[in-house]
Parts: sequence; C-alpha cells; structure tokens
Amino acid sequence: MPFIGEVFVGGLTVDYPFLKDLITNKLEMGIEVCRRSNFKTAANMLQNDSFDKFHRKQYQDLIQQMETNFFFQIAKDRKIKPFP
Repeated sequence: MPFIGEVFVGGLTVDYPFLKDLITNKLEMGIEVCRRSNFKTAANMLQNDSFDKFHRKQYQDLIQQMETNFFFQIAKDRKIKPFP
C-alpha cells in the first residue's frame, strides 16, 4: 500500500502562567488571597508556583472533555462509532 500521508494528534495541554515568583521576588510585593471554595482557582496564578490538587483536577477534567469532544466529532464526520 502506498504511503499517502501521516496524521499526528498530540495530546492536549494547558499553558498556565504562575506569577508568584515574579510578584514576590522581582516586584517585592505581598499577595493575600481569600478563597471561597476549593475549585475557585482564579487567584492560583498569583499565590502558587504550581497546580494544587483542585486546580489540577479541574484542568484534567477540562482537557479530558475537550479530547472526548474532538474524537467524537471526527467519528461523527466519518460516520463511525468512536469507541467500542
């Protein structure tokens, strides 16, 4: 069979900037954040250097859903069942 092309679908990723080091060390400012609940993660970029367990779960669920939607749309367009 002749080679007609190649498709690579890499994993989905999220780039999320953490600014705690910049704010505390370079700008010499303090940060005080009051969190209403575990999954309110908007201020994490200011107070953390990495994802906490709630923030990580939130983004893992988001990426999983995006990936599932991606594969289901391809299957729908090709009129095939996406998963057994």
